[in-house]
This record gives sequence, C-alpha cells and structure tokens, in this order.
Amino acid sequence: IINPSSIKSILLNHRRIRDEYVTLSKEARENVRVKLSDDTPFNKSIDDALEDFGRLVSSAGILFAGMNSMRKMKKLFKGEDIEDLVMALGMDLEGNPTSAMGHYMYKLACYDDVKSTKSGKEFARKIKNREYSEAFLKDYDEFMKEYGCRGFKEIDVAAPRAYEQLEIFFKQLININTSTNQLLDVKERRKKAYNLLLEKAKEGGFEKKFVKLATTYQETFGYREDPKYIYVVCVDRLRYIALKLGDRFVKEGRLESREQIFDLNSIQIAKAQQDTSFNLMKAREENLVPYKLVEHVKEWPNVIDSRGKIFRPIRESEDGDIVGDPIAPGIVRGRAKVLHSPYEKKLEPGEILVTKATEPAWTPIFVNAAGVVLEVGGPLQHGAIIA
Repeated sequence: IINPSSIKSILLNHRRIRDEYVTLSKEARENVRVKLSDDTPFNKSIDDALEDFGRLVSSAGILFAGMNSMRKMKKLFKGEDIEDLVMALGMDLEGNPTSAMGHYMYKLACYDDVKSTKSGKEFARKIKNREYSEAFLKDYDEFMKEYGCRGFKEIDVAAPRAYEQLEIFFKQLININTSTNQLLDVKERRKKAYNLLLEKAKEGGFEKKFVKLATTYQETFGYREDPKYIYVVCVDRLRYIALKLGDRFVKEGRLESREQIFDLNSIQIAKAQQDTSFNLMKAREENLVPYKLVEHVKEWPNVIDSRGKIFRPIRESEDGDIVGDPIAPGIVRGRAKVLHSPYEKKLEPGEILVTKATEPAWTPIFVNAAGVVLEVGGPLQHGAIIA
C-alpha cells in the first residue's frame, strides 16, 4: 500500500514517527472525552469521534515501520529456522494497550483486597462505597480510566463496558493465576530470543543491520493494536452519551428503557433531540422488522455472490484429522479445555484453550494457556495477536 504514512515510515527516523503517532493518539483520546456531549446532535458526535480516529489512522506510519522491519529481518536470516525467535522478539512490546491491560489486571489481581473478597457482589459494593485500601482504589481508578472502556463485543456501541459490569470484572481478576503466570517471564524470553538472533547475525556478518532492524521492530510494532483501542475509546464515549439520551427519553415517556436507544439509528436520535414530537417507539419498531426476519440465522456465510449463492469452502481430510491454519510455529502439548465464555470454568496453567473466537475480555485467560485453538479468525484476529 503506497500512501503518505508508508512513505514516511521508509524515509523518516522511526522514533520521530513513533513520537508523532503517540502525540496524536493521546490527543484523539482527550478530544473524545472532552468534545463529545449529549448537547450535540448524536450524528454530529459520531462524525466528530470518527474524524479524530481517521486522523490517527492516516498517520499510522509507525505500523508500516514495524512490519517493514520484520520483513527485512526475516530476509536477513533467509534459509534459517528463526520464526520462533522473531515471534518472541515481538512479544509484549511497549505501546500495545491490550498487553498493558493484561499487566494491569495482573497487578490488581495480586492485591489482598481482591483475594480476600468472597463474591462479585461484595466486590461491586466495596468499590461503590470505596471500602478497599487507598492503594488498590488508586490503581483500580487508573485502570478504569484507561481500560474500563473495554469488554465483550467492545466495538458494538450497545455492548456494556468493564466499569458497568463489576461482578464480571471481579470474576476476571480472580481467574488470573498470580503465582504461575506467563507474563512474568515474557521479557526474559524476548531477551533470550534477541541474544540468539544477535549471535546468528554476528556469524553471518550483518550484526549492525540486525540491531537496527530489531530496534525499529521492537520500538514500533507494539502500537499495531493502538488504533483499534482508540476506536473503542470513541465507541465507549458514544455509548455514554447515548445512554444519557436514553435516560432523558425514558423520563419524557418516549422510550420504555434506556437500552432501547440502541435500536435507533443516529439520524433518528438526532431528530428526537431536536423534535419532541418525533415518535421514537414507532421508529424503533420499524427498525427491528428486518432483524426479526433473520433472527433464526445462527452462522452467517462469509461469501454471498450477486445471485445470492452462498460459497462454503470444502476441505479434504482423513478420519481423525483436525484441519486448520497455523498462526504460530512450534509444538506444544497439553490438556484441551473448551470454553464457550471466558470464565465458564478455570483454565489451569499448561492447558490449551479451545473456543470459537476471543476478544480483549479473554486476555486474562491467555496467561495460563499453553496454546490456543480458535474456530474463527486468522493472523490478525485478537486471539492470534495476544497469543
């Protein structure tokens, strides 16, 4: 892809690109939190939020710098089996908000405040009444400020956030194994991989090239998850505004519950803000008609052509084969545990997580997993990136 960002990633120093991106990312986050309010027509709020997000994405040359360095690094070691080492080199890098969230959750899970709490209800009550230690509450507040916007189906404005579901958040914390945790040795694994690659580079006579590429890779590639995180920040703020408007419409007798606002589109919400005679319940019922026609469909096809023909890939395999696409190299053995939801049952250290798909709410589970098998996704699916 040739665009200004990709050209800048080739021509400019990677640290300059990184610093520019970090500045834009912080500005986008602050703008969303400060600029958007329920006084503005809702469709205009969406446009304002996406404008900041779009500006961030158009300046994401940092991502190209990281990918380009990884490609060149693999080319340097062409013919050698270094896939595992390059992957370890990119583990838990600075700038990855999902990785940082995992570390912060681990920190919270280590507090005696959490370990001594008997239930989610008790946790929610103590948070509300500020009954925990000052140190824990300070870290909890900071976590919720940065990552409380995340949760199941987080790119859906109708999906609840971590700060709205404290009982579920508590369940996430107590399921983190604080004694045997892969987060604890990841830096050592990354350092070991770097040293092994450095030795190979010395033997091959391209030590300086490797050091330069590895530095660029490690100082930029962690930011690949940041644009999505900023998008989630935008969605969370829009959710907050929508629910405030929902409360207002319920108080005015125009909706039966605040959540019904998510059955309306942005134009209808904006119209209702301006026109008190606009019939919100009628608009909602009309919007729901198409959904009711397809509510029986459980698995949506990936490809439908212009004639309406559905294409489903047919894979050939022998009895006993499990067909799939490997994302990470290497072999691991462990007991398989199937989870339909993140905290259905505890995943013990060394077990292999088997599930349909994952998202950031699953992140604490990964620290115990020896391997991950997903039904849906690919190299850029959340599960692959976090694993």
